[in-house]
Amino acid sequence: SPRFLVIRGQQAAARCALRLMHTINGSKLDWDGDVPLCIAHNATEQSSMSSSYRLRMLFGPNLRLFIFSLTLFGMLSVTTVLIDTWGPGVFQRLISPGARELP
Repeated sequence: SPRFLVIRGQQAAARCALRLMHTINGSKLDWDGDVPLCIAHNATEQSSMSSSYRLRMLFGPNLRLFIFSLTLFGMLSVTTVLIDTWGPGVFQRLISPGARELP
């Protein structure tokens, strides 16, 4: 892409790619070929966005639902592990308290 080429410092290749895009789209080339190309200031700051901002952009209004789903999944996972680990022993003590094995 022209943006990638400009970031890599290949101005001539970026101009050539832009001319080709204009030709393919059938639009008139209305800029001077000698104008230096640059990246908008906010585009270079994209890599420094915080992860919380990226999550808000990704999930938008559904962020709370996503966090709730992750919390519920975590709680159910912990509950399942506890039941699988301690469940047989509790069941054995409730059903036959004196026995050393499950009924």
